[in-house]
Amino acid sequence: LTITWKKDGEVVTAGLSDFNRKLTINFPTDSDEGIYKCEARLAGSSYSPASAYANLTIYDIQCQAAGTPQPSIKWYYDAVDIASFADSNKYQVLSDGSLRIMSLGEADQGMYQ
Repeated sequence: LTITWKKDGEVVTAGLSDFNRKLTINFPTDSDEGIYKCEARLAGSSYSPASAYANLTIYDIQCQAAGTPQPSIKWYYDAVDIASFADSNKYQVLSDGSLRIMSLGEADQGMYQ
């Protein structure tokens, strides 16, 4: 079995593990956005390879705050502290206080404060 990962049609080699079965993108940035394809091909088989796609979309909400001492930033989604969410990989508070949302989709509609 040969597993190949592609991003926007280009082969991906970084972040692969478990015999290429898993692609991990630690601390994604805007340059990681795109369409990812995982293709599994059985050597010597006449069957077409099996493929799966994922669209990685990253969105940053800017926050600018200044003061002495430096203010701490806490983000809320629909009045719930984002830090309390079970899916902690979905949201990331950046060093400048901005909120990064990974894999932005329709389910992420709401009020961010």
